[in-house]
Amino acid sequence: MRHALLISLALLFTGCPSTIPVDSDPGTSDTADSATPIETSCGDTIDNDGDGDIDCDDTDCAGTAACAGGPEICDDGIDNDGDRTIDCGDSDCIGDAACGGG
Repeated sequence: MRHALLISLALLFTGCPSTIPVDSDPGTSDTADSATPIETSCGDTIDNDGDGDIDCDDTDCAGTAACAGGPEICDDGIDNDGDRTIDCGDSDCIGDAACGGG
């Protein structure tokens, strides 16, 4: 009984957290769940996770479709071929119907 009283007094004077963090989506990994943020959009020319690396230069984007180096799709808002230019700004899209050509 004495130990329970001492523990109760210790919690009363030191405080007990009023909330306990809860994983809102268990089984998944996202920036809210981890201490280290991850790049979330690999084709928007923004350093989304704040680590100094942008899109395909960020190791978080390795193996993603946006950084796979495939052909440029000229109307999807993504740098598909990894050359840091997007859609009609990419020389691969010159003459493409999506960019006013052909």
